[in-house]
Amino acid sequence: QVDNFDEENIYKILDRGKAIEKALKLAQKDDLVLITGKGCEQGIVENGDLKPWDDRKVVREKLKQM
Repeated sequence: QVDNFDEENIYKILDRGKAIEKALKLAQKDDLVLITGKGCEQGIVENGDLKPWDDRKVVREKLKQM
């Protein structure tokens, strides 16, 4: 069971970088932001091309911008 679950707060964002940014911006004090799905993969497919990607680096960059 998840306390305070509200379906109005469900977002579908296909751009992984934008989705990570949205999650970080929505997070409040004592929240946990869990980013799943890529694991140790070092690339992401965009427009049919494999591009370098590291969720950890993206999170660090987004946090610096906030």
